[in-house]
Amino acid sequence: MSDAPTRYFRVAVKFWTDEKSSLWNDDIRLLALYLLTCPHRTTEGIFRLPKSYVLGDLRWSQRRLSPAWKFLLSAGFLQYDEKAQIVLLTHALRYQAPENPNQMKAARKSFETLPETVLRSEFLRLAKQLAPAFYELLTKPLGEPLPQRLPKRLGDSLNSPSLNSPETTKTSSSASPAREAAAEDLTPIQRLTERYRAVTSSEDPKDFGRVGQLINQHGEHAVEYAIQRLRTAMLDETIQRPFAWLAKVSANAPPPDEIPRGSDDGDETDLDEALREYERDVAEAERRQRLREAKERADAEAAASAAGSADAVGTGAAVGAGD
Repeated sequence: MSDAPTRYFRVAVKFWTDEKSSLWNDDIRLLALYLLTCPHRTTEGIFRLPKSYVLGDLRWSQRRLSPAWKFLLSAGFLQYDEKAQIVLLTHALRYQAPENPNQMKAARKSFETLPETVLRSEFLRLAKQLAPAFYELLTKPLGEPLPQRLPKRLGDSLNSPSLNSPETTKTSSSASPAREAAAEDLTPIQRLTERYRAVTSSEDPKDFGRVGQLINQHGEHAVEYAIQRLRTAMLDETIQRPFAWLAKVSANAPPPDEIPRGSDDGDETDLDEALREYERDVAEAERRQRLREAKERADAEAAASAAGSADAVGTGAAVGAGD
């Protein structure tokens, strides 16, 4: 048996009951749990993880890994730098930030020895947001001493007393409301998906992945603009396929500096054309569906007729043989 010390990582019990993760299929759940507890992980949640490691540890094929991996990316569960093969678990610091000077030294050393990655700045942003004392120590010059003890469980929750206490936050004239802090904790995909769901009353578990795709294709500003347009449109009419509508408007959204602030007014020439195209697409899809249904009915009737004819021929042949 190995004498290596056993390491542990915290996994919240709501992993199994959360309204979002409870809808994930078995492969997505297993991959998420693997990322949270795999032997390559660091406590702070940013570490090197070639996909070949995942395939080997789970004994999966690339074909099986790909859809679950893409879903977790689009849902904001993780971020991945393909070039450096670095994974960043978006909420790791919320649940298990370093708690004492030794852990802090180890976390800082691990972070500094990572290969160059575009995720460094995102990790620092998350540390500043989720574990401010850790962020302050992480950005200190190496020669400066660490405090004797860090506040306990820095990353447990944005609303925990430790995060809102004077020991772990900078002094300010007024504390931010809890609601505002919770909103800031959401990733762009989560924030815009929640807005889309609020507008459409959708509960489709695919919403996160689809909104994430739109953000990747057209940018956060385009999707945010499209959701605002969708909200306004749905006040006046029934939108039969709201996500298709959202995709069309996102693809034709104006650049960020041309989007009117606090208003839906402005030059809508491109949008009008996009919406007309959307309406044509809906009509065409309905027409094709009617044609498919008519063809299926005709094929079924033809098959039934052919079967009846074959039975009749068989019966006649049998009678003739008897004579």
